[in-house]
Amino acid sequence: MALFRELSDNRRQILDVFGPGWVVSGECVDLGKCRAIAVCPVRIEFIDPFQNRKAITDATRRMLIRAQAHCLLLGRKTATERVASALLDLADQFSRQGHGGRSSFLLYLSRSELADWLGLTHETVSRCLSRFKRERLIAFTQPELITIRDRQALRALAAGAIPAT
Repeated sequence: MALFRELSDNRRQILDVFGPGWVVSGECVDLGKCRAIAVCPVRIEFIDPFQNRKAITDATRRMLIRAQAHCLLLGRKTATERVASALLDLADQFSRQGHGGRSSFLLYLSRSELADWLGLTHETVSRCLSRFKRERLIAFTQPELITIRDRQALRALAAGAIPAT
């Protein structure tokens, strides 16, 4: 599921992407201004906040930590660092472990949706993905199936430890 806000010029800003097992707390979402779209199969359940206070508190904390990290990403990271960070985040949420420590995941977001999440253009996202593929950090034969081939190098790129070329 992707949480987003529509902007006045008909663009949208994706605020976060939630994978399997997420509890999304209404306490952290401006329900009057935010919307959600299913980007993968979704099952929505109502959780009684009085009976599940810990789950709601944990979800609120997790959403706040992710929002802070996203602010840093949008404010300080380069395009390369943003795309590398997003791939690592999505791999952590959606991946299946493969041989040799590689993980593959379905990229449920289109290039444009990924760009909306990262504050980039879809052309920039596509260039970064192509570069990562050329450098053998990731692999994909289909646009939506991504394999992380070199997680350590991708982490270094996301952290800014390797200069973007």
